Amino acid sequence: MRNYPNPFNPTITIKYSIPVVALSLPDDLPNSVGQTGPVEGQHISLKVYDILGNEVSQLVNKFQEPGIYEVEFDAVNLSSGIYFYKIEAASFVEIKKMVLLK
Repeated sequence: MRNYPNPFNPTITIKYSIPVVALSLPDDLPNSVGQTGPVEGQHISLKVYDILGNEVSQLVNKFQEPGIYEVEFDAVNLSSGIYFYKIEAASFVEIKKMVLLK
């Protein structure tokens, strides 16, 4: 996951990817011993928080297929300062910092 430009004014692009994850199939299914199959997608949550931990925007909150995605955050109505964005997908969580300079 990365964001650019950083510092930004007033918009920033956040780029993230959802990998194809292999899932083992149960042994009791016919012809499934040792086989794996892709998980079709994941529920993705991408939120922006201010320095105090208050949520200021929810950019993504939906099921997405594996692939590469970009989302633009427009901070035109926010004041200069440090903001964080948090992405959650299944058990994966990552938080990154971004700086808004006006």
